[in-house]
Amino acid sequence: MCTSPPTHKGDIGPYQNNYDRRVERAVTSFDVPQRLTITTSWDLPVGRGIGAYFNTAAFSQPADFTFGNVGARVRWLRNAGMNNINLTLTKQFVITEKLKVNLRASSFNLANHPVFGSPNTTFGALGQFGRISNQANFSRQTEIVLRVIF
Repeated sequence: MCTSPPTHKGDIGPYQNNYDRRVERAVTSFDVPQRLTITTSWDLPVGRGIGAYFNTAAFSQPADFTFGNVGARVRWLRNAGMNNINLTLTKQFVITEKLKVNLRASSFNLANHPVFGSPNTTFGALGQFGRISNQANFSRQTEIVLRVIF
């Protein structure tokens, strides 16, 4: 018995014999036997230190019954970037023509890298203004899936 790597198969038309379409089965145009995708970005370590995410001394409470000179959202004050590495490995085993077993192992946040949440932007919050006190992503999660296709 000759086995080959799993492929995406489909009917290719027009058909030579509408009553026996098995002979028309072939690899589809979107079949990709192997794929590796790697994405990376680098967050520059600027503005870190003294425990605050930004310079909190640049802000002050305006005088009573006056308006401040900063809007509700400051354009340059953004969250840190997302840095997750996810990995999925898949293998399909062909048992018979109509019975297949698909094994998949997926790991999310493979490096278990923390992504910190937003800084506290509530002016006057005692000791918390400008500080990050939460995590925006989950720690590493892994799942194994066994799927029987018949």
